[in-house]
Amino acid sequence: MSVICFRSVQPNISIVDQVMDANNDVGSMYSGIGEPPICSSTDLPLPSRCVVCFLQFIYAVCSDLLKNVTLVMEGGGLPIDLIKSECPSFSGASKWWLLLLLLIVPVIIFLLVAAWKYGEKKYSHYRRGRHGADSSEAKTDADSAV
Repeated sequence: MSVICFRSVQPNISIVDQVMDANNDVGSMYSGIGEPPICSSTDLPLPSRCVVCFLQFIYAVCSDLLKNVTLVMEGGGLPIDLIKSECPSFSGASKWWLLLLLLIVPVIIFLLVAAWKYGEKKYSHYRRGRHGADSSEAKTDADSAV
């Protein structure tokens, strides 16, 4: 997946309505209402789409764009000037969940194994005690038959 990023020329723009291809009037690559999310909580866009996020500047993060695409951004009915830029760090929320998952799964496995071992140990004492009682009853029956 090829990701390319643009940012607004002016900082602290707060409203983005849409991002579209200036060469194509059909649809938009991003449509939003109100303030965009902070970049650290944004995930990668789908192919041929963009996500918009805020980190001092408004960023348009686009995935797998064709070479002839010219991005245009609008906010509040006015054009927002864009320049090509480095991509902001994003997907922080996804990495947090992955880390949590990597920590919790081994703990759950450990607890399940410990519970199984404890239960096996407790049950084996019960089985040995009962098995011994069954054997002594069988011996008594055999002795009385003789």
